[in-house]
Amino acid sequence: MAASPGPDESPLPSTTVASPKVSVDLEPIWSLGPETSASPTPLPGPVRVQPRVAVVGDSLTYTSAAQQLIQFKEADWVVTAIDGSRGAPIPERVLRIRELVRAGGVDALVIALGTNDARGIVDSGQEPSAAWRVTQANAFTALADAQAVPCVVWVGVNSNTPRFDLDTWGVWFNNWLKQYTNYADWAGYSASHPEWFAADGVHFTDAGNQAYAKLIVDTVQATCRPAGR
Repeated sequence: MAASPGPDESPLPSTTVASPKVSVDLEPIWSLGPETSASPTPLPGPVRVQPRVAVVGDSLTYTSAAQQLIQFKEADWVVTAIDGSRGAPIPERVLRIRELVRAGGVDALVIALGTNDARGIVDSGQEPSAAWRVTQANAFTALADAQAVPCVVWVGVNSNTPRFDLDTWGVWFNNWLKQYTNYADWAGYSASHPEWFAADGVHFTDAGNQAYAKLIVDTVQATCRPAGR
């Protein structure tokens, strides 16, 4: 039988404590907020390196140098040298070719020589066939020295003029170039444009300088531009 509470003992009142309701709006910790994009920052792509070109020639290169520089820049080439020496035949420019090749860093080398070799043969009265063999040897030397460059272009002479017997000798020379190197056909390109030439049929007017530069740049672009550059 259960004991009854004593006089000083009274049952404890029943007490119910309600838990307070707590409402907390938590933004997910991964949220960057409405103004911020969660897209990753793209990594930079590979840096494109512009191809580099050098030109060695005679007075025709000298007078057209400014146009060559402009047009090569427009075609996205870096020009390391445009070196034209007035009156220079091939042997006088071989050392400069060697210097440029030794310096390295060019993807294309343009050689624009030959007119003064024809002039030298006429002025000296050499027998044409013997002189022609010497010219071939000199040209072979220039090409051999340039062979470390990935792409070499040689600009032919104007064989459309009788000046310096270029209508004979120039044909031989241009045909030889076609066999041994990348050939820029100045004779064909200029054949119907007498307005490009001064009275001597060799040197250029302003329009001729521009056209000569264009042939060089277009040939280098088509023949020598490295893939992806």
